[in-house]
Amino acid sequence: VQALISKRKADLEKFGKVAFEMRPLTDSQTGQKEKIFLLNDPQATLLITYLKNTDAVRIFKVNLVKAFYEMRSELYKRASTRHELKKKHKSLAETIKDIPAHPNSDKDYINYNNLIYKLVFGCTASGLRKHRGAKKDAVASDYLTSEEMEKVADMTDKVCLCIEIGIPFFEIQKRLKPQNQEEVQYD
Repeated sequence: VQALISKRKADLEKFGKVAFEMRPLTDSQTGQKEKIFLLNDPQATLLITYLKNTDAVRIFKVNLVKAFYEMRSELYKRASTRHELKKKHKSLAETIKDIPAHPNSDKDYINYNNLIYKLVFGCTASGLRKHRGAKKDAVASDYLTSEEMEKVADMTDKVCLCIEIGIPFFEIQKRLKPQNQEEVQYD
């Protein structure tokens, strides 16, 4: 497949730049790397038309088509869930405004947001970004699956409810922390 990509690169580039990345081989003890091509939908579609239909290629084509449609479905679901998550974050900000003022009131939103991420993932949003290879200023939710976004949204609802009924921060942390959650140190 890689040889075919190299041979037909000009054709593939009619649909955009042929991107690649170098990844360490999983079984390499010398740090040897392999080239992984990152094709877009039209490039991959064109490439599979060039392949002969051996059993291995036929299975590859079935898996590729399946993966494309699964990813498209996930992307649609992520967009929808992300919209809902934004509403939850606005709700959190509004709920926090009702907390009586205290010396660190200006840090309430970031503290509660980090609490939510710690309760769901065992680390703060910045730790999650770091673990997933995102830039420091990236939005953490951009690196979540739709399922993970739903978990964050659900936990945000729980934290908002606790704030509304007057439960203090550390008590919320204690009550909502999963029993079997281990601390993950990404920070």
